[in-house]
Amino acid sequence: MKTPLLTLSLCFLFSFASVAQRLTSKYLIGTWNIDDGTPQSPSAFFRFRDSIHVTLSIPYQGSAHLIYTLKMYHDQAVLHLKGLNANNVKMDMYWFIKILNSKTMEAEEPLSNPKSDIWNEDLAITMIKVK
Repeated sequence: MKTPLLTLSLCFLFSFASVAQRLTSKYLIGTWNIDDGTPQSPSAFFRFRDSIHVTLSIPYQGSAHLIYTLKMYHDQAVLHLKGLNANNVKMDMYWFIKILNSKTMEAEEPLSNPKSDIWNEDLAITMIKVK
């Protein structure tokens, strides 16, 4: 009797996590500037085009066209970016993201291991949605 209940509970949890991940992907679509607190200098930005493609543009360094996925580890949303940077060097990095409101989120990067790292507020950067 316990096995069907456990199986049903696990299915519910996995389907809930899948729905939460899709909602987060939709939330990300658009352009997000990194707010470094210096308005006179151009800031880096992410342009999330759809649920898997993102462009990372860094002033004076160029743009990287990347693939991204979202996962949950220990109740933390983790953004995984993969692809080649502007110099054709392989990128594979993880960022924690925390949604603050409809136009603001915090991100923390780079993570050495998203399964064991935890959020550290002192390392977080603010990202503002501009489009």
